[in-house]
Amino acid sequence: MRTEVICQSPVRDMPKSQLELMMLLYKDGNQTVKKIAEHMQVTSSAATQHVEQLVQAGLASRQSDTRDRRSVQVGLSVKGKKQLSSLEDLLIKRLQDLMAKIDDTELERIIDFQDNVLTKGKQV
Repeated sequence: MRTEVICQSPVRDMPKSQLELMMLLYKDGNQTVKKIAEHMQVTSSAATQHVEQLVQAGLASRQSDTRDRRSVQVGLSVKGKKQLSSLEDLLIKRLQDLMAKIDDTELERIIDFQDNVLTKGKQV
């Protein structure tokens, strides 16, 4: 994702690591801190800090696991979901605007290039 897109998004001031965490929660649903740390390839302590920053901003919440009271699930809040939905809408709009500027010949070249990359990738 390019910086210019993030800068125009509702989460423009958010560090990349927090945006990554929000995307994980948006895509995969509630997660434990341990799973978050594994996904982000950071320590549980660092993951806890990222979670805390999102919780303080009202973008995420913690819920006790009903099966294991020692375990806590982290999920996006309604506000967090709305912000990521707005970002998704912005990205789709930008992509649509870009695609509208590409003629059929250029689009065919892009498709041929992608097919070529996929074919070569299978040969490795």
